[in-house]
Amino acid sequence: MAQNPNTFGFQTTNVIDTDTNTNIANTNLTADNNRTLDMDGNELQIDAAQSFYIGQGTASQEFELNSETIIFKSGNQAPDFRIFEDSDNGTNYVKLTCGALAANRTLTMPDATGTIALTSDVNSYTAGDGITLNTLEFDLDAALTTVTTITNAALKMGRDTQNLIDFATTDNEIIFRANNVNEVKVAENLFAPVTSDGAAIGSGSLMWSDLFLASASVINFNNGDVTLTHSSNALTMAGGAMTFSGGIADSGTISAGTWSGTAIGVDKGGTGQTSYTNGQILIGNTTGNTLAKSTLTAGTNVTITNAAGAITIASADTNTQYTAGDGITLNTLEFDLDAALTTVTTITNAALKMGRDTQNLIDFATTDNKIILRVNNVNEVELSANNLSPVSNGGCALGTTSLKWSNLFLGSSGAVDFNDGNCSITNTASGKLVITTNDPARGTNLTHRNFAISSTTDGNVKDGDVVNFGSGTVSKGLCYYYTAAGAWANTDQRAVGTSIGFFAVAMGDGTASSVGMCIRGMVTMATDVGTVGGVVYLQRSGNFDSAPSTSSGDTNRVMGYCLDSSDGQIFFNPSQDWVTLA
Repeated sequence: MAQNPNTFGFQTTNVIDTDTNTNIANTNLTADNNRTLDMDGNELQIDAAQSFYIGQGTASQEFELNSETIIFKSGNQAPDFRIFEDSDNGTNYVKLTCGALAANRTLTMPDATGTIALTSDVNSYTAGDGITLNTLEFDLDAALTTVTTITNAALKMGRDTQNLIDFATTDNEIIFRANNVNEVKVAENLFAPVTSDGAAIGSGSLMWSDLFLASASVINFNNGDVTLTHSSNALTMAGGAMTFSGGIADSGTISAGTWSGTAIGVDKGGTGQTSYTNGQILIGNTTGNTLAKSTLTAGTNVTITNAAGAITIASADTNTQYTAGDGITLNTLEFDLDAALTTVTTITNAALKMGRDTQNLIDFATTDNKIILRVNNVNEVELSANNLSPVSNGGCALGTTSLKWSNLFLGSSGAVDFNDGNCSITNTASGKLVITTNDPARGTNLTHRNFAISSTTDGNVKDGDVVNFGSGTVSKGLCYYYTAAGAWANTDQRAVGTSIGFFAVAMGDGTASSVGMCIRGMVTMATDVGTVGGVVYLQRSGNFDSAPSTSSGDTNRVMGYCLDSSDGQIFFNPSQDWVTLA
């Protein structure tokens, strides 16, 4: 091939023209201005052991072609490899390039014919409730907490094939299988063993607490051999006899049936008799342990009338006969009060005093409308209208160090008063317990405060300091700051004014002054805030986070410490220090 000096400006000493294939010597060629290498229908061949370069004299800006690789470089710019569209003189193209890389990367083409999809064209799938994505495989979770219904005509569920609940074998029937034996089945209006006499309800060591049967229910033994049937206030046994090996323990009425003997012996709870005449009674006889029939005989001034089911005894004496009634005992000719008066309901007397002796009694007499309790000859306690108090100031204690009352119950506005108002504990009508003292300079000394962790309910405060003032509608478990207008508003780390003020967590949904605002204590937030023991920081929209912000203009402020990793429970103790990021 002949060199065309007008189309490509190589130095002629570096080109060998063979008029077949053009061989370029293994020396650098330089182009003078813009030239074209005209191949004139032939090929440009490069020795396999060599490389072909096009560049501007530096290794960082070049095109290199050798037997194994094609290399594009463009100085400190990303190379631009373009593939133009399939049309005449097309102007649109696909650009292949790359940015800065941390290491060499390899792009491997698939061994197939097709179209390579871009990332934006490929659907991105995520694992939802009850499903876990393991690399490229979706698996059902072991614990399915969101499934509410599983139905299938071939459904069997259980530990294995030998222990399961079978919905599949028979339509409209559920079979329970244990140890590879079908034990119990449930069908419409039926709960029964799969085989007759094949399963027991309970065992000798595992017994049911009670058995509840409906009205007119039947206990059926061996398909009707013996039945026990319920009707209103009665049980009827049919088909057999009932034997009591231990006797009948409770009294009752035997309304039907036939005794196997003519008389029930005394040792069996009977009388040993089958017939009586009017006026006969039974009198015990130690001989033979029997009951003998006897008839009462009238004596002097006494008449006895025997009738069917009754004996009338009358006195022929005309003298009045007195008897001792309730609470009275007749001792020969003297009537005495019983020591224990169980029928007396009221004893009233203006001079009434009752007790062990004159030194230990209840005194109703000394002062009208007042009851005094006297012990060891000292009047200790008095009861008057709306007041139970010691007789003398400081003279009587309620309990002792070893004998303590179990509980003290006070009304909605009840108070515990120390030394005529010097100190007091009062329950206000709004449900607050107020401790006050006449000397504010001394205050109240609480030696220990035992704080318990709050419950899992959002806004719950187990122990802590609570205020009930300020306007504004709040949501439980979120944090608020007290504004200059006297209202509560959501905290937010993105502004200084909403992140450095007086903070509180809402204890409920509604008006702040009604639901209560916790300013310090054990509280449950509306969202999880980190791991146990971790520091909790102010975040946005009334929420907290486990990490401080790194954004310019945000304020970092410690809110307390995490007490539970999943339920939002924290010790809320807002720091008095904060940092606003520049």
